[in-house]
Amino acid sequence: MSQQSKQQPLPTGESHHHVSSRPRTPHSRNSRPQDSRSYGSRPQDSQAHDPQTAQRAAEACETAGCAGGMDQAPTLSLMMQHVKECAGVARGVQHMTLDEPAIKRAAQDFHSQRLEKGLVEADGAWFAPAVDEWMDALAGGEARLSEESLLHIVAGTRETLSMRDAMLVSVLCPLTRRSMKLLASDPHDVNSAKTVYDALNGVFRDPGTFPDATRCATGLRLFSVVVEAVPRKDRAHPLACVAYICWWMGFLDESRRCSDEALRIDPGCSLASIILTAAEFNVLPAWADSAVDERNAGDRQ
Repeated sequence: MSQQSKQQPLPTGESHHHVSSRPRTPHSRNSRPQDSRSYGSRPQDSQAHDPQTAQRAAEACETAGCAGGMDQAPTLSLMMQHVKECAGVARGVQHMTLDEPAIKRAAQDFHSQRLEKGLVEADGAWFAPAVDEWMDALAGGEARLSEESLLHIVAGTRETLSMRDAMLVSVLCPLTRRSMKLLASDPHDVNSAKTVYDALNGVFRDPGTFPDATRCATGLRLFSVVVEAVPRKDRAHPLACVAYICWWMGFLDESRRCSDEALRIDPGCSLASIILTAAEFNVLPAWADSAVDERNAGDRQ
């Protein structure tokens, strides 16, 4: 069985639902439009430097290890400020390194279990403990995963991308443990398909769906733990997830850098390719696109 197995990845990465909605154009920086809509290149409104606003954001946070929080629809600059502060918090972030022999042994074990039990049953048993730890970390705001869970995530990703997609979707929108486990073990189930559709529909089409800044910041730290723990050849997929979350937050520069690095490691990482294309051509998530349009309309009045 090949590395990507018979079980196909979810629409967050390689499925036709997502790919067809994005232009497949060359990733040339020289071809990027000059009227950039990247937030990093636009003037920030005064709230970005308002100490009282920053203090209110910090007081609103109810998650351990987080520097600030959002409990209502955020302004553009406040959202950016909060997530950059939150993602930079060192508290609760672990540092671990997995060696190649251990990953290879785990991958062989996983492969054998899939042959013996079948994909859905084997994947469900393999990823369940990691899903529980991941969900606990998202809820508690501390980027901690056990060595066993990291091994299962990394070794599993060498065989199937379903866990990668489940982790990413869980950051984009709240999932129940049951939904995330189903997504990781059986991505073709009708309920899994609906979960992914609802998540992506909000990201791309609903300007009223905002990122959960605290959740996204914790997700960024969790994926960073994975990136730092694995050999370079295994970093493309977690880096692509970091790029996706940065894009969802409106950080096009960071998204571009992470997706570009992922593609340097694995030119075949479709999720990174999609996000790099979006970042290069300043394609924004619905909430951010609406925020820019509203601000431009206000400037013209």
